[in-house]
Amino acid sequence: MAGKVTAGAVARWGRASLVPLYFLAATVFMTWPAILHLADSVVGQLGDNMHFAWLMGWFDKAIFQQGRWPFFAPQLNYPEGWHLARSETTPLQAVMGLPFTWIGGPLLAYNVVALLSFFLSGLTAYAWVLRLTGDRAASLLSGTLYAFLPFRIAHYRGGHLNILGTMWFPLFFMGLFAVLKRGRAERSDVLLGGIALGLVSLTSQYYFYVTIVTAGFVAAGYLLLFARDRLRDRAFWSSMLGMGAVAAPLVALAALPYLQLAAQDSLPDRPVEAVSLGSAGLSDFLLPSTDHFAWGEWVGEHFAREHWMEGTLYVGAVAGGLSLLAVMLGRRGWPAEVRLLILLFVVAGLLAMGTHLYWNEELVRVTLPAPLAQALGQESTAVPMPVYFLYQVLPYYAKMRTFKRTGALALLATCTLAGIGAAWLLKRVTGRRRTALGAGLLALALLDFYPGPFDEISPVQPRPVDLWLSEQPGEGAVAEFPFELQEEHSHVFFSLTHGKPILGGFFNAFPPPQYRRIRPVMARFPDQDSVDLLQDLGVRYVIVARRRYADRLSLDASIRALGLSLAVESEDEAVYLLDVGSAGR
Repeated sequence: MAGKVTAGAVARWGRASLVPLYFLAATVFMTWPAILHLADSVVGQLGDNMHFAWLMGWFDKAIFQQGRWPFFAPQLNYPEGWHLARSETTPLQAVMGLPFTWIGGPLLAYNVVALLSFFLSGLTAYAWVLRLTGDRAASLLSGTLYAFLPFRIAHYRGGHLNILGTMWFPLFFMGLFAVLKRGRAERSDVLLGGIALGLVSLTSQYYFYVTIVTAGFVAAGYLLLFARDRLRDRAFWSSMLGMGAVAAPLVALAALPYLQLAAQDSLPDRPVEAVSLGSAGLSDFLLPSTDHFAWGEWVGEHFAREHWMEGTLYVGAVAGGLSLLAVMLGRRGWPAEVRLLILLFVVAGLLAMGTHLYWNEELVRVTLPAPLAQALGQESTAVPMPVYFLYQVLPYYAKMRTFKRTGALALLATCTLAGIGAAWLLKRVTGRRRTALGAGLLALALLDFYPGPFDEISPVQPRPVDLWLSEQPGEGAVAEFPFELQEEHSHVFFSLTHGKPILGGFFNAFPPPQYRRIRPVMARFPDQDSVDLLQDLGVRYVIVARRRYADRLSLDASIRALGLSLAVESEDEAVYLLDVGSAGR
């Protein structure tokens, strides 16, 4: 008996392990050849990926070497320091990367965590559809669609680790939908939804905010349209409050740095003209990715895809067809889950479309009737979308820049509905036909989304000047010129190599006060005012990217005339020493 039980347990374990192994293999295939460059390169150009790679190293250094709160980096924007909440950060993924940082450094940690996002997104989507349908093949297809959405592939190429953090959405909505459906939910559903919401918050404040807003409208719509009896059900409200209570500690931990900055008026609202550009158009949901190996180039040539990375919201032919099948099957009486998923798709899709209606990256304008045009003094007007009004009234909504990212939730709804549709379809056949149909759908889904091998792999290695600075004693600060190089993500990452404080940081979102104050003066370097300011800031090392200047000899002469001495030079950069003694430092 014991031997049979053990053999059965081994067999069950073997079957269960096939799913993670599949998603692991699919991740390697869909991101090839990233697996070959985990410790020395990144996919795509050097950009935001360097911010998140730096984050891996900084969390290790701050927590374990300096014993400090990692949300404040005193060595950036020196000497004022830089609050990480001025830009999107992802503390949960930074913590997930710590073991890999210890093993092989922050670059390895970034690459592994980025790939894990595909693996985990596939697994969580698989788990949700398996719970809804009980069909493993349909669940595998749904997980594949969700894990390798062109939306995710595009942001992987862009190095947006926070936006890759989609793996907690299926778990949150699994718990939330169970509570909405049953009223008196199981404790496990309450815990699942609450913990998952907390993990969303620790992964991305962008995602947390849009998740709360979207889930609020979905829940309200479902209760008012299909389950009004829940409004008077104490057990239902107890479950909802319980989910919130479970999420609250994690949400508070993640949101506190942002709330502190907002209270100091350090996170200003964005003008509507700026955020309107972050609105998704209807075409964004229909056009295949320009990343696709076969027809991506054709899409880029025939449609406006200047903002393709944020605007890649393609639902896919397989996912779209199967999700429509799921909707059509229950048109005379949808199950609760299908109703909720339809609401999720509609709400998230509308919110992703931002403040105004767009098509093919062009603002849609409607011609006004002559009397109205005369009264308003304009011949046409843009078409406002629901977010335009939310932007006016909801707190913090006007601080976001790209509403397109809410589309991730609409895509989740599509992939989940596709799993339901696939389960119905697969139940119509048995045996080899079922196997062939499942394999065919999976192959078509991968073909629909496959970007081809990534041909843009960027090596990451410190510059000679970074290695030289690492050997210099003391902690003299570093400034780089032209001054806009202070915001280069790769240069900030290389500060981990030389260990010196720098005037720069990740200032593309909300530049800190010191940087806004000194930038006009530093833009005139080399002149006396900029050198005096460098002395006041305690700068010892001045890196000059000479390739960015037309007359190197004249530049060198001007810098030396201001009292700086050449310390070391390479083909591209030169390091000058600044005597800070006169500044009393």
